[in-house]
Amino acid sequence: MNQRKVKSYRPITLLPVMGKMLEPLINRRLIEYINVVQGIHPKEYGFMKWKSTEMAVMDMVEQKADVALKKIEGWAERFKMDLSVEKINGILLKGNLKRNLVIRFWGRLIKRVTEMKYLGAILESRIAFHAHVRYVVNNGVVKFQRLRAVAPAN
Repeated sequence: MNQRKVKSYRPITLLPVMGKMLEPLINRRLIEYINVVQGIHPKEYGFMKWKSTEMAVMDMVEQKADVALKKIEGWAERFKMDLSVEKINGILLKGNLKRNLVIRFWGRLIKRVTEMKYLGAILESRIAFHAHVRYVVNNGVVKFQRLRAVAPAN
């Protein structure tokens, strides 16, 4: 770098101190005005205090689940089927949510669980198979003990 050449230096601009002080005040007043007078759509999540992209995803999942469950409700009513809502559980297989999903089926809240049995396998919310392995081992031990009780000891 040659200190004698003008091209060796870049101009520096500093924001005035008043601008730095006024920006948060103007920002707060503008957001208050938009919220009170104009109104922001409740589904607006970008750059909003107390809202996040996780909340946007949660709302979308809840909406999609509600649509799917409404179709199941219609199908069950059409074929005059009665479903046991008390036995319906939900499990989140991926991610950590800061709040629970709020999904209703026939007006009742679906309970969220950390593990559940599905088609003979025990699913866990952490996507580990510890509970399933314990279940299979315990089941095997019980069957072995029954077999040993019936079989002659030699």
